[in-house]
Amino acid sequence: MDYSASNSFGNFVEKRRKSIELTATLMFSAMRNNDNVGLFIFTEDIEKFIPARKGRRHILKLISALVSHNAKSSKTNIERSLSHISNIIKKRSILFILSDFYNQEFAKPLKILKRKNDVVAIKVNDNREIEIPDIGLIQLEDEETGEQILIDTSDKDFRKNYSKIINKEESRLVHLFKKNKVDVINISTDLAYELPLKKFFKMRKKRVVR
Repeated sequence: MDYSASNSFGNFVEKRRKSIELTATLMFSAMRNNDNVGLFIFTEDIEKFIPARKGRRHILKLISALVSHNAKSSKTNIERSLSHISNIIKKRSILFILSDFYNQEFAKPLKILKRKNDVVAIKVNDNREIEIPDIGLIQLEDEETGEQILIDTSDKDFRKNYSKIINKEESRLVHLFKKNKVDVINISTDLAYELPLKKFFKMRKKRVVR
């Protein structure tokens, strides 16, 4: 799970809170299948690693670690984090990566991880990141760098250019994941995550049957 500062953003529910709830669901599901479950928490690098084990007590330990963790860094470096995860994991695993993926290029370590493991990207976003409403002058702050900027949201050109940037980044990520055959689950903070999860597992089940 990505624990960088950008994941504390949320219009109604923080992306991090949504991610923890979703992760807990995945962990208990794995427990019912008698699977081993482990945890990586990362920002600029791996901040916490709990090796995979079985059992309810272990699952509760993982969830407690997620809830209580205080990030040492506010920044993100997915490339470095995935590289280190690849070096740590020795057995082929199903790896769920929860992040907003607002970061620099990380194609190389993703490709290496996918070669050895079954990788699933869970992209957690808030609708206010995708579309800025017309609410006049507002001050925005980059939670990872602290940089602030005053913008006029009533400016149609600004909103149009912002949408172009977001769409371009989204297209880049879609291409990256598709190229590396990484399945993606899109989660929004203002919507229930159960439906996207059910849809994903139903799709995977059909794929196995074929």
